[in-house]
Amino acid sequence: MIQPKETTIDGCKVSTTKHPPMRGLQLKARLFKIALPSIGALVASGMKSLTEMMTVEFENPEALAKIAPAFEKLAEAINPDDLPALLCELLTNTSIVVPGANGQPVRIELGTLDGFNIAFDDNRDSLIWRVVVFAAGVNFADFLGGKASARSSPQIPAP
Repeated sequence: MIQPKETTIDGCKVSTTKHPPMRGLQLKARLFKIALPSIGALVASGMKSLTEMMTVEFENPEALAKIAPAFEKLAEAINPDDLPALLCELLTNTSIVVPGANGQPVRIELGTLDGFNIAFDDNRDSLIWRVVVFAAGVNFADFLGGKASARSSPQIPAP
């Protein structure tokens, strides 16, 4: 049985279980068309791993300038109408624990539009992308050369 991998991102516990092999291959094929130009731009910018990208300080203009070409390539490669289905597919088997209305922790499954919207209702873009990168790392660590480790990760600081 595949065990979930966990990390903490911006103070939220995130858990991802790797997709079954065929579903993972199908998703990988879809993502290759979109992500490879972005990965190339990250490599060209000097980034050595997805983990390094996850720790970029988005408020730092120099750091943002370093990864901006990758986001530009990503924007060119993806149809915005396809993004919700693609993210929900990637985030299937991923959950996040966030503070609930009463302050108690609430676990939310991210593989549906409703779950995604509830978890990220305050539009924390850097959290969204860090969770997406973590889920991709768990599912595709072998392709990524182990750079985004599928082992339990250390806490990822807020930007």
